[in-house]
Amino acid sequence: MYSFIFYLSLFLPATVLGKDYFTAAVFEHRPVENLGKEPVQIKSANLEYYTKATKIAAQKGADIIVFNEYGLFPYPFSRENFTNFAENVPDPKKQKFNPCTENAIDRPALHTVSCLARENGIYIVMNLADIQPCEEHCDADKIDSCSTECPEDGMYLYNTDVAFDREGNIIARYYKMHPYFEVVNIEPNFVTFDTDFGKFGMIVCFDSVFEESVRLVKEYDIDTLLFPTYWFDDIVPFDAVEFQQSWAIANNVNFIAANTHYPGTGSLGSGIYSKKDGALVYTYEPDGTSKLLIANVPIKGGSDIPDISSITVVTHDDVFLKEETGDKFPEECYEKLVGPAKNEHEDYRCFEQKLENYTLTKLEKPTGKIEACNNGFCCSLSYSALELQEDFYLAAFNGLNNVRGYYHWWEEVCILTRCDSFEGKACALLPPRSKTVFEKIKLKGHFKAERIYPTVSNDKARLAPKKKWNIKRNGKEVVLTYKSNSDEPLLRAGLLGRDYERDPPFIPYYPNKKAH
Repeated sequence: MYSFIFYLSLFLPATVLGKDYFTAAVFEHRPVENLGKEPVQIKSANLEYYTKATKIAAQKGADIIVFNEYGLFPYPFSRENFTNFAENVPDPKKQKFNPCTENAIDRPALHTVSCLARENGIYIVMNLADIQPCEEHCDADKIDSCSTECPEDGMYLYNTDVAFDREGNIIARYYKMHPYFEVVNIEPNFVTFDTDFGKFGMIVCFDSVFEESVRLVKEYDIDTLLFPTYWFDDIVPFDAVEFQQSWAIANNVNFIAANTHYPGTGSLGSGIYSKKDGALVYTYEPDGTSKLLIANVPIKGGSDIPDISSITVVTHDDVFLKEETGDKFPEECYEKLVGPAKNEHEDYRCFEQKLENYTLTKLEKPTGKIEACNNGFCCSLSYSALELQEDFYLAAFNGLNNVRGYYHWWEEVCILTRCDSFEGKACALLPPRSKTVFEKIKLKGHFKAERIYPTVSNDKARLAPKKKWNIKRNGKEVVLTYKSNSDEPLLRAGLLGRDYERDPPFIPYYPNKKAH
């Protein structure tokens, strides 16, 4: 009898066994990108890592595993390159398709991952390139104007999330709605899927900045948001894991983020986050390795949930557990100061911050109260530090943030941060290290934005334990408080308001339709 129960426990999800949690896995992959190889060889080399990660996750009891954006092939800079790696993904709402049982070897990524899900009894979410020939796509969607709407090359190409159930069936397909300088097409789509341990939604990377991602949570009543990404740390005022955790807390949803590991472009940082307690496990360490994260995610509160959180390094030849400290982050990370990365898989490089339009108030003494106002938006800070060993500023901003002057969105920012001077600017660089210990802070702002994203970080870009800080809102007033009895230095504490109503229209980098 006991052996039968043990056998069931290997394959049944947590809710079936009467538990109030499910077990999630995330794979932050350092992709194999040997451009000297054929596309099928590059995909095959990365799928070997996916296979190893999935088997380990299943052995640890994972119900679902999420892989990062562009984990199977290099970031594409042309439609031809994207097409070389693309596979046709049928719409699961219109066609049941199991690439494993149907032996779809002409689509090696779909076939391999479908079989991994089936053989290991696990849900899998992967990111890949989807190709839809115009005629088939238009016929399926009953589009009469295909000849005039179709892209010049006769193909619709999509940055795509695909979800597989435990049998290997494709159960959901999501097209990225906010491509980041990508040569792909877009379609409005809100995608969810149900499991026996909750309802899930999917977005990709840059989508998280815009209102549609919030609407997915609000209007479709999901429990957990899945987030494959190839993130760059200069997109918003927070780094990758700060933004991921703040997203979970601000939107009251579990958040499972799988990022690409490529520190040379400031791309790293993944995690599994509870809507209530924030980080259950996360990785943010520029060490050049692929890592598997495991954690139990609460479904309902009020019960003791086993803490199995772990980070497992997965290499071509080895697998081993690891605890991260942030020691791999350099004292200085700006290319103008330390030069280009010699090894882009390990040498972390950060970006000069876009602070020209911020109002900056410097902390002049260890204890005090200061204010910063910008474009009608004000925030205040009361604080107590043992000693100011670096320059810290209270920074306020109310206006349009942008990437390369192309994509724009409205932010209200109130942030306390270490900030160094550079090239005549008093506050220009945000290093990942700090020696200054703050005993307490109270950060307060009056926000028009509905969504406020909070963060607190310590030295070496470590997320401060959620039990040390709190956020409360009363109307427009939002207050973040932080207290610490330890000697852990503070790096940053901030409130990021996203006023989606003031966003300008999103304009795709690649025209979605044929030019006329």
